[in-house]
Amino acid sequence: QLMRKRNACERIGVVHAVSQHNGIALCAARPGYLDRSFVSALAGKANNTIFYTPVFMKKNRPAYVLNVICLEKDKKLLEEIIFRNTTTIGIREIICGRAVLERKAARVETPWGCADVKICCIGSDSVVYPEAESVMRLCRLTGEGYPEMYHKVKEYACKEAHYSC
Repeated sequence: QLMRKRNACERIGVVHAVSQHNGIALCAARPGYLDRSFVSALAGKANNTIFYTPVFMKKNRPAYVLNVICLEKDKKLLEEIIFRNTTTIGIREIICGRAVLERKAARVETPWGCADVKICCIGSDSVVYPEAESVMRLCRLTGEGYPEMYHKVKEYACKEAHYSC
């Protein structure tokens, strides 16, 4: 079984699952308002994660903290967008690293339709993660729920497509 797992990683072009360390930035601001068009515009500018958290400020006033996680190289662009489109006058930032598994995208032909998956290798083990959009498309086609279809695609990719999990 160990040899089968190693072969799955080699077959998809990943020799070893050594993590890469990429510099990322976490930028946090408290804008006076948040509207959907601003958040959409921000999301379209760089490969990033955006979320906001409800908080209480002094005198128990409700507010939001906007958080943007992005690559360090994209930080200045995103800060400028935040400053130009909100009333915030300061952005807290934390520069940190992250460990990222090597991965390979693959397409698996299942009995329910074609599904895109990511195969990640951790040492000599490989793990299959079905892509959410593919799973949702298969749910619409078959009428099954998301959790059931997710597990079916994952199981099929592991057993029938010989991607070890």
